[in-house]
Amino acid sequence: MESTVNSGVILSVYIISFLIGFPCNLLALYAFSTKIRSKPRPTDILLLNLTVSDLMFLIILPLKMHEAASDMEWNLPNFMCSITSFTFFSTIYTSSLLLMAVSVVRYIGAAFPITYRKLHKPVYAIVISAVIWLISTAQCSIIFTIQHHPSLASNKSSTWCYEHFTEKQKQILLPVRLEVFFVLCLIPLLICVYCYLRCILILYSQPRISQMQKQKAIGMASGTLAVFLICVLPYNLSHLVGYIQGQSPEWRYYSLLLSCFNTCIDPIIFYFSSSIFRLSSEKFIFRNWPQLSEGKSYGRELWVVTERTRSRIQVVEMGFLQRVAGLSLRDREEAPGQTQETLERYNFADGLECLGVPPDKLEEVAGEREVCASLLRLLPPRPGPG
Repeated sequence: MESTVNSGVILSVYIISFLIGFPCNLLALYAFSTKIRSKPRPTDILLLNLTVSDLMFLIILPLKMHEAASDMEWNLPNFMCSITSFTFFSTIYTSSLLLMAVSVVRYIGAAFPITYRKLHKPVYAIVISAVIWLISTAQCSIIFTIQHHPSLASNKSSTWCYEHFTEKQKQILLPVRLEVFFVLCLIPLLICVYCYLRCILILYSQPRISQMQKQKAIGMASGTLAVFLICVLPYNLSHLVGYIQGQSPEWRYYSLLLSCFNTCIDPIIFYFSSSIFRLSSEKFIFRNWPQLSEGKSYGRELWVVTERTRSRIQVVEMGFLQRVAGLSLRDREEAPGQTQETLERYNFADGLECLGVPPDKLEEVAGEREVCASLLRLLPPRPGPG
């Protein structure tokens, strides 16, 4: 770094990020792993990859703490500097690309529910995740090139890790950073903004969705965009400024610290946008507590919650049965497209799952698709011609 930085501030941010982010992301890893084993969805697979990316960032963070505690001098072997820097930066960009992918999946689920169901196979999300990891790691491989290529590596022994570049190194590094700004930050940010704005407009155009569900989806979208604007964008703007000025700006390292808080914010977004994560987290936390209070076990509390949820599900099932099975043969002959419209409405509800507004938790407890399929089988067969 071309300017003096306050290593105490950097060390404090690293420690806070690690102490908060590591246990929260371990909890998220447990929740999404449990969900994927039972019924994988594209968003669950993408969010699992996002959790793994955050954990990889946090695992190498103690090495960055050691650097900060040593007054920003690298006293460990050089090869560990390259591995640490590569993991540190590649996971930041992997997270931004995964957030973009999640926004696209949620938009498809809300705007094109039938297409969303056709693309609901987990293999598609696995392929997308693999491509994202490949793109981010390929872009950040410049770290190894700058530090170890014979024509670029500095002959002087340095106590700095991926800092204080030579002019020859800057000629390669600064254009690559500019490309990273556009490919791994600006484009994903614009895609996220478009997808979430469209999702919000679609939600407000559906009168059957309650105001509370709409506000929940807006909060989830706003939280995701806040991660981009607060944690990702400032550091990437330093790439643009550095390319224009010919050297990294003085505030670059402090803007990088905002990216560390990304690992703390992601689990919070998971908690409020995913009921699966919320329920699995609470179960994981409290199952090791024999009693929440004197004479009251958590098992009993969990049973009460389950019964309350079951009652709500029964109301939804009966309402669905009345709306679908209540169509008589005469009604279906006069309005043959009504059944298809009903199916499209529930395809839309299925797509809303990935927006964090599941219809009264029908998906988690009873399985919405199985319930809808069994109820549709109650319809009498459509009369043939003549």
